[in-house]
This record gives sequence, structure tokens and C-alpha cells, in this order.
Amino acid sequence: MTGRSHLRIVVISVLAGLLAFSISHTVSARLAPPLPPPWVNPNGTVDFSKMPACIPVVGRTGQPILNSKGQPYCVPREQLLTLPPPPPQPKVHGERPPVVLEEAVQAAPQTPILHDLP
Repeated sequence: MTGRSHLRIVVISVLAGLLAFSISHTVSARLAPPLPPPWVNPNGTVDFSKMPACIPVVGRTGQPILNSKGQPYCVPREQLLTLPPPPPQPKVHGERPPVVLEEAVQAAPQTPILHDLP
């Protein structure tokens, strides 16, 4: 190999390395987590005084989901912050509350399909 061939290999290797670095940097920038909203403090707690009355909903691409009128779809703050009711407590220690089963659904009787066999 001549000196020119070595130089060509070195230049191609450096360019390939730079290309790989720029691709990995671009991909990692796209995968970076979004910034927290202004009502979330740095320690992760929520400042309810800064929280809007309606929270916009975003899709998997990070873009807002629009309603049929073309406006961003929002969820009321109260709907997000309301806790579900607690489960019923047993009356006696160790006793479980009764389980209520829904009515059984009866399936329509099946009529067999008869085929002529060859």
C-alpha cells in the first residue's frame, strides 16, 4: 500500500466515525424525555396553583390530539385529580364482603350445519 492509500483509509474512517456520531446524537436527541410542565416542581411535586383548569392530551408523537372542531382535546383537572372510591370494608375482621355476580347470559341454542359428504 502506498502512503496515499493509507491517507484515504484514514480519511474514510474519520468520516464514517463522524457520520455515526451525528446519527447517534440525532437519534438520542429525538428520544430525550420532554420537559416537565410548569406546574411540576423540580422535586416532582405538583403546584396546584399553577396547574391549568384543563390539561391538553398529546399523542405518542408528542403532538396535541385535536377534537372534531380542530381544537386541542383537554381533560378537566378535576377528572385527573379525583380519586376512585375506596373498596368496601369488611364488617368483621377476616370476613370478606359478599361477591355480587351479574346475571348469567344465556347463549342462543346452536343449530348444527349439515353438509353432504362426498
